[in-house]
Amino acid sequence: MRGLTVNSLGSNAIGVILNGRTLHIENCILNSNEIGVWSTGPGMLDVKDSVFRGNLFGIKVEPTSGTSAATIEKTRFEANSDGLDAADGAIVTVHNSLASGNLNLGFGAASFTSRAVEMNLEGCVSSNNQAGVSVASISTGPATVRLSNSTVTNNKIIGLSVGGSPAALLSRGNNTVEGNGTDISGTIGSYSPK
Repeated sequence: MRGLTVNSLGSNAIGVILNGRTLHIENCILNSNEIGVWSTGPGMLDVKDSVFRGNLFGIKVEPTSGTSAATIEKTRFEANSDGLDAADGAIVTVHNSLASGNLNLGFGAASFTSRAVEMNLEGCVSSNNQAGVSVASISTGPATVRLSNSTVTNNKIIGLSVGGSPAALLSRGNNTVEGNGTDISGTIGSYSPK
């Protein structure tokens, strides 16, 4: 998909569903849908230079089985309920992207079953959301977020949130996390450059 606008399909509408295979989205706007893009099965989602605005979920990566990978670059998540959500079986890498003005989460990763979820954020900004970056293990599956060279600021309730076990938010130690309602909730781990 290149240069398309998917606009106001309705309260129960999904802009794009990916169930397996590979989907490339470039220079697109997905606005006022229930879910902008939903990756529901094994496959690869590649998003560049796009805007997700006014959706319930901007992008949701939650495969019903297997692993769903996503790479997202230079993309904006604005005024959604949740900007980017990753769950059981998702491996998501985000570079140079913005989550701003979302009613709930900017970037979130959660494991609801025994399956793992992973999110890597590099050079991103999360601001003016309720929560900037959240990672949670609701069940036994590991949930991991790695954060590097990113700014988390002016989020109303919390900047970085870690909940449940085995959930882990790992920082490279080169981020800006300031000016949030509460900057950090939970324990932040670290990782070293290699």
